[in-house]
Amino acid sequence: MKSPDKFLICKGTSGMGNRIFATCTAILYSRISERNLIIDWRDGSYGEAGVNNFNHFFEFSEGYGTESLSTSNSIYPEVWKDNLETSWGQLRRTLGMPDSLLSIDVSRLDYEQDILIFSSYSHNIGKMKPLFQGKFDYLFTLSVSEILQSILRTDLKLNSAILQSVQHFKASQFGTKTIGVHVRQTDMKIPIDKLIHRTQSLAREMRADCIFLATDAQDTIQLFEQNFQRVVTIPKWFPPHGERLHQNWEHCPDRVQNGIEALKDVYLLAECSGLIFSSQSSFGYLASLLSHAEKQYLHDINRPSFFDKLKARLRGLIPKKTL
Repeated sequence: MKSPDKFLICKGTSGMGNRIFATCTAILYSRISERNLIIDWRDGSYGEAGVNNFNHFFEFSEGYGTESLSTSNSIYPEVWKDNLETSWGQLRRTLGMPDSLLSIDVSRLDYEQDILIFSSYSHNIGKMKPLFQGKFDYLFTLSVSEILQSILRTDLKLNSAILQSVQHFKASQFGTKTIGVHVRQTDMKIPIDKLIHRTQSLAREMRADCIFLATDAQDTIQLFEQNFQRVVTIPKWFPPHGERLHQNWEHCPDRVQNGIEALKDVYLLAECSGLIFSSQSSFGYLASLLSHAEKQYLHDINRPSFFDKLKARLRGLIPKKTL
């Protein structure tokens, strides 16, 4: 049973995929530690700084608002004392401290403080394995991906208005068989030629009649339109050439809408019959976990395809058992 005075605050940081994975970790840790959970997205990346915009994007019945915090000064890590209104990134820049000193260690439960702070660029589910005991011992039988999928699909519900928009776009724009492709080009270069080749191969295999493209670069849209008969994208704001699409404080006209567009992209990718993504991108990996596509139609561009393995085998580069 959760104590009314014990809290876990999950500070949002970095892009949408990063903070969603951190939130999944916080949801699981709060249950195991029996602490009340506050998701704190007041950093200004996806809305006005100082305003907690988490509820603009998700419906999470177990969460508490930042106004629920007591005036307790029992906080860990201690650097957060008198700094609870500060964003993780701002405190990190101000103090110049390693990331590990700004967050709890989720492999431990022996914190006595009333308020714990957690933040991460990704999920920390693997670190929590020592806590999978008692009524949580069933988690040992699940992979990290399966645990994340369960939390994403059961506990972290997309805002109903955004979900409606996703469903309407799918119904009006998708083909009979649509392949989703995530292409990140501004701060993480993904080889376009390889992506197009892999998409063409999958389109032939699936007899797909539509490509849904989620990208942060307008040039990529034009390139895909040159190579495929039907390419659809959601209407959204794009930054000046070469700049980041998300967390672009200087040029983005509406950060909340920027976050909504990111979520529509990832949830539409998940609705596609096939998916091509990069697991090195948290956004792409998130789309693959949410995806309803059959496993054989999920193509991670960072992993060799069957035919890539076959070619390598013929050249004697990999053993036969890996095929």
